[in-house]
Amino acid sequence: MGRYKYRKELAGFLERIFELEPVAVILFGSLGRGDYLEDSDADVAVILNEERVNTLKKIEELKEFDRSGLIDVFPYGYEQFKGMIEDVNPFVFDILEGAVVFTGDERKLKDILETMERVITERGVKRTEYGLEYAA
Repeated sequence: MGRYKYRKELAGFLERIFELEPVAVILFGSLGRGDYLEDSDADVAVILNEERVNTLKKIEELKEFDRSGLIDVFPYGYEQFKGMIEDVNPFVFDILEGAVVFTGDERKLKDILETMERVITERGVKRTEYGLEYAA
């Protein structure tokens, strides 16, 4: 597979994101799984140390950190992200499966992962060819 062509741009973006002291930064999609192509973009979820964020507004703010235009950023507040796990939001499950996680706040990240494990167990969440199945 080789090295990611835009690793320098991604590293610069991540450096700036970590200045915000996030709970976690999650590289997901093809880069997270390791099956990326030479010109793949980078999908990055940023879980911030705020309860909730205005996602569209925060995307605009964080896109300023990416001069390459190759990074798709998905920002969430800590409680907002946990709530999406509780709601069995398929996109959040996609983010957390097969991802590379960079932690900022290990305690809060552990809480997020424990929430996911609990929801999977309690609701019987399973991935199928059609998406996620679970008990309501």
